[in-house]
Parts: sequence; structure tokens; C-alpha cells
Amino acid sequence: MTTKVNNLEDQLTAANQKIDELELYNRRDNLIISGLPMQNAAEAVTTATPENRSRNAEHSSCTENSVTELFNRHLNVPIVATDVSIAHRLKQNRATEGPPAVIVRFTNRKARDAVYAARRKLKNLRESRVFINEDLSKPTVNLFMHVSKLAKEKVIHSTWTSAGEVFYKLSSDTLSRPIRVQSSSELPVLPCSD
Repeated sequence: MTTKVNNLEDQLTAANQKIDELELYNRRDNLIISGLPMQNAAEAVTTATPENRSRNAEHSSCTENSVTELFNRHLNVPIVATDVSIAHRLKQNRATEGPPAVIVRFTNRKARDAVYAARRKLKNLRESRVFINEDLSKPTVNLFMHVSKLAKEKVIHSTWTSAGEVFYKLSSDTLSRPIRVQSSSELPVLPCSD
């Protein structure tokens, strides 16, 4: 019985790992944009369909136009309408202020990667509070938050995500190589504070 249970646990672990890999692959073509202002209310209401019309509704074509304008004008990444499969607002968390985040699914991974690489240009816009992040699975978000805490505590130098995976560097030294992390057990430990 013990052997059978151990085999089933191993199979379950392997199945969960495969599900995580598939979810990561499915999200690979997406980006999440936070802080992107909505179109004006009159335009949102006139272009909204009856099924998505609400106080904060914005038709997906308006959202797609806002997104492509952001990419072309502010990031200088030439994106055409056919590079974006869909862009729509996500359900807003009541605790979150500002406009709902936008999820963008790209038809072209090269275009997606060009946008993600150019996202640093948004820091130069003083009036902008727009951020572009990868669409990460919940376990990866939790891992990234844990690694980010280590960076804030100066245990590691920096952290980032790339292709849905979490990386960090121990120091700012150019010879310091990025380390890919898949589990919090692989991370340096936070020093104890007395």
C-alpha cells in the first residue's frame, strides 16, 4: 500500500509540473498593462456592446487602440493591429485604485518580446504610471514576490522575469551571472532581525 501511495504521489507531482509548464506556455504570448487610462466615458459607452456595457466598460476595440498607441507612440515599437490577437480589461479588484489592468495577447511573439524589452522607456514618462509585466501564473507570482522581498532586503542585487520564469543576480558585478529560480527553497535565506 505504501509503495502504491508513493507511486501515486510521484505521478501527481509529475502531472502538476506538466500543468504548470502548459500554463506557462499558454501565458507566454500575453502581457499585462497596469495603469493604462480608459478612453473617455462617452466613447466607452457609445462603443460598448449591450453585454459589456457598465459604468466602467470599455469596448475591446477601444482598448486595442489604446494599447497599440502606447506601443507605437511611447515605446517606439511598430505594432500593427494584426500583431494583437485581443486586448481587454481585466476584472478590477475592489482594493485596487485606478483603471482596470489590460491583458494583451499577441499573435506574434517577436512583437510581444519587443514590447516587453521596451517597457523601460515608460520610466522616462513623468506623468505616466503605466507598467507592463508578464502574465505569470499564481505560483510564479508568489515566487517572484518572495525574490523581490530578498532584493528589497539587499540579500540579492536584483530580480526580474523573462519568458515566465524568475531570475535574480547576487551582485551588480558584471561577472555575476543571472540565476534562474524555480522554488523558494533554492533562494538565499533572509538574515534574522533581532
